Amino acid sequence: MTVWVLSSTFYVLVENTPIIVGFNKTAVLHEDTYFNVVLSTIECIDPDGDLTATRIDSLTPTSPCGSCFQILTCGSAECLQYRAGVDALSYASASYYLITVACEDSTEAPATEVIQVNIAPSAPPVFDPDVYITSINVDVNVSNTGDVLYDVNATDAESDDVFYSLSVIPVEASGAFSINPFSGEISALYDLIYLCLSSVTLEVTITDGTSTPAPLVITVLLDNSRVAPIAVNLDREVHIPEDATGTIYVMRFVDGDGDAMTYSVTSTDTAGFAQYSVTGDQIAVAAALDYEDISVRITDLVIKAADLYCESTEHSLRLEVTDVNEAPTIFPNQTITNVKVCEGMGDFDPGLTVSDPDLTDSHTWTLVSTNVDGYYSIDPTTGWLGTTLDYDVDPDYNKTSAHPVSYVYIVQAADRGGLTSTATVNVTFLDCNDNAPRFLQPAYSADVTECTPPGTILLSLQAEDVDSDRQGNNDLYFSGTSGHISVGADGAVALVSTRSAGTVVNLNAYAWDKGQTPGALRSDMPAKISIRFLPCTSTTAPVTVAPTTAAVTAAPTTTTTTATTSGSSNVAWILLASLLGLCFLGLLTFMLWRYWGECGRACDTGQCCNRRPHYRQRPRKQSVSRSDNEEREATPPPPTPQPGFLFGFWKERYPNDDIQGQPDRTQLPTPGDMEQHQTNTIDPVVPEHTEATTPAPEPPKKNCTIL
Repeated sequence: MTVWVLSSTFYVLVENTPIIVGFNKTAVLHEDTYFNVVLSTIECIDPDGDLTATRIDSLTPTSPCGSCFQILTCGSAECLQYRAGVDALSYASASYYLITVACEDSTEAPATEVIQVNIAPSAPPVFDPDVYITSINVDVNVSNTGDVLYDVNATDAESDDVFYSLSVIPVEASGAFSINPFSGEISALYDLIYLCLSSVTLEVTITDGTSTPAPLVITVLLDNSRVAPIAVNLDREVHIPEDATGTIYVMRFVDGDGDAMTYSVTSTDTAGFAQYSVTGDQIAVAAALDYEDISVRITDLVIKAADLYCESTEHSLRLEVTDVNEAPTIFPNQTITNVKVCEGMGDFDPGLTVSDPDLTDSHTWTLVSTNVDGYYSIDPTTGWLGTTLDYDVDPDYNKTSAHPVSYVYIVQAADRGGLTSTATVNVTFLDCNDNAPRFLQPAYSADVTECTPPGTILLSLQAEDVDSDRQGNNDLYFSGTSGHISVGADGAVALVSTRSAGTVVNLNAYAWDKGQTPGALRSDMPAKISIRFLPCTSTTAPVTVAPTTAAVTAAPTTTTTTATTSGSSNVAWILLASLLGLCFLGLLTFMLWRYWGECGRACDTGQCCNRRPHYRQRPRKQSVSRSDNEEREATPPPPTPQPGFLFGFWKERYPNDDIQGQPDRTQLPTPGDMEQHQTNTIDPVVPEHTEATTPAPEPPKKNCTIL
C-alpha cells in the first residue's frame, strides 16, 4: 500500500506605514522677518517602498499668521517654510506656533510629527548717542541753503536697515528743513534768516521696518533771527453802515525790526470784495454799499503783512454792511397824477405804489391836503383813496346841492423811521348812474268799454331821473305787460285785447334808464296801472282815453307833464253813492212808518212823545208786576230774511253761481248743487217755515222818545 504525504506553506503579507526619519522639531522666527525662511527639513520613508507625500495637518494658533507656513519640495526632501508677505508676524499676538505635519502614502495611515516655531521679538534701533533730547545753535546770518545742521546716528542690534523721518514745529517752518532718510543728515532748504523765528523744534523718528522707538527731539536756536510783523487789530468783525464812504478801516501791524511793511489782502468773495479798495494799510469803500443785497452783505478778507525778510501769519477781517434807514419813494413820481372815478362812497386805487430800499420796512399813508368837511379819506395801509360819505356830484331826489366834481389829494407815505415821500393826485368824480328812475305818480287808472278797439292808447306814464345825461344816465324807457295791456318803451299804455264789462286789469310797469356805469337801473317802485272795462254805450262810439302829453326824459332841470285820466272813473263813485243814498232813504222811511204811528197813538191817550232838547236819556225799562199765574206773552218769531241790497251785484258779478241765503259782503258766495240752467234768472231762495206759527200778539204800547 502506497501512502502519499501532502504538505503546504501559507504566507502572510503585512503592509508597513510611512516613517518620518528626520526633521527639526523647533525653529526660531523673528517677527520682523521680511523674506522666506526654511524652518525644518522633513525626511519621510515608506518600508514598503511606496511613494510618500508630506502635508500640514493642523496649526495652532491660526492667527495672526496662520497662512504663513507651507510644505515645499527642497531637493530630495521636503521642508517647512515661512512665506514672507502673506500675513504679519506679531510676538505680542502669538509667541509660537505648533504645526502638525503628516507623511502619508496612498494606502496606510499617515505618520505625524509636531514642529514648534517660536516667534522672536524684533529689537528696535537706538540713537547713537543714546539720547532723546538735544539742542543746537544756528546763526541765521551764516547758514546757507543746503548746509548740514545736524547728523543723526542710529544702530540696530539685528543689523536691520534703519530709516529716518523728520517733523518740524511749528508747521509753517516745515519747508525750511529736510532729513536724509538713509543717513540722518538734517539740512536747511533756504537761508534761515527768512524763517523769522527765534527757535524751531525738530522731531527725528527712526525705524527698522518693525519697531519704532521714541523720537529724538532737537531744539534749534536761531541766532540773529528776524521778526515777522504782528497784527494788532485783525481777526475781528467790522460793521459798516450802508451809507458809508471813503476809508472805513485801517489795518495795524507791528514789526519788531522796524522794517517797512507791505500788505496782502485777498478774499474768496469776488463780488463782495469789489465793493472795497485797499491802499497800503487802509480799506475804503469803492462802490455804493447796499444792505438789502444779501449776497454782498458780508465779505471775509484774508490779510498778511510782510517786511524785507518775514511775512506774518494769515489774519482774517470780516466786513459786514449794516442797515441805514432810507427814504421811500412814491411811484409814479410825476408832479400830479390824474384819476377819474365814479361818484359814490368807498375806496379806489389811485395807482400809487411805494418803493423803499429798506425791503423789510413798512409804510403808513396819510392825507395832508385840506379836508375841512371830512369828505375825503385814505387807507393808511394800502394808500387807496376814498370818500367818507355817499359822494354825489349831481343832486338827487332828497337834496338839491351837489359835491365838488374834483378834489386834489395830497398824500404822504412814511416809513417806520419817519422818512416820507409825497405825491399829488387830482381826482375827478364822474356822474355815474347812481339814481334810479322814479314815477311822478305811484298809480294810473283808466276806464274803457268793451267796444274799445285794440291798439288804443289808454294813458301815458311819466317818470324822472335826476342823473345827468352822461352815458345815457337819464335816458328813460318803460316796460310792462299783462297780456291784455302793454306798456311801450315811450310810456304809452295801449290796449292789446278787450275784456268783458266789469273786468279790471291790473299790472305793474317799470321805468329804466340807459346808464352804462355801473349799468342800467330800474325804478325801485313800479307804477301800478288799473284798467276797468265798462259796457259799451248805445249812443256813442267808444272813447279812447289818452294822456294830454307824453312822458319826458327827466334830468335834474327837466320839466315833465302829468297824464290826465277820463272822468268816467268818477261816474262809478257817483253811482255807488247814489245807490247808498237811496238805501238809507228807504231805511229812514221804514223807520218813520214803523214807529211814527205808535208814537201818534200814544199822544192820543195823553202820553205824547216829548223831545228832550238838552240831553239824551235812555228810556227806562218799566217794571211790570206779574203774578206767578199770569200768562207770559209768546216771543215773536224772527223776521223773514230779506234779500240784501247788494244781492243784485253778486248776481251780476257771478252770474253762473247760485247764491244761497243772505249774502255776506266780506265773503265770496258758495256755489250750490243746482241743475244746469241759467242761474242768473233765478231769484234768491228764501227758506220757508214748515211749522205753523202763531201770529204774534200786538206788543203793549210803550212810551218812546225820539232823539
